[in-house]
Amino acid sequence: ARLKSETRPEKQWVAQGALALEHDAYVKSTWPGNSRFNMFAATCADVDEDRCNILGPKYIKRFQEINKRIMDIRVDGDRIVEELDKKTQEDRGLETVRRRVELLRDSHPHG
Repeated sequence: ARLKSETRPEKQWVAQGALALEHDAYVKSTWPGNSRFNMFAATCADVDEDRCNILGPKYIKRFQEINKRIMDIRVDGDRIVEELDKKTQEDRGLETVRRRVELLRDSHPHG
């Protein structure tokens, strides 16, 4: 039998059957390792900081509006590739025309 080194802290330091292991499994399945969290700090732009209640209805409504705009962003990768392919083909066509013009120019004596 071959020994294998355990490097996961939850397996090394937490007792089997502990509630913390269930919590750990839940967090890992809900927010996989490739998830990224973005944080920001906000304050009220229209009142002094000591009178600011960032959880007031008008600010929450504004956050919802901004969040909706962000969540409505759609990226169509197929369309982007299609546009890039078309642009590449156009560029190749222009390059072919340029080369032909240069060949014609070089083949005729200047006078």
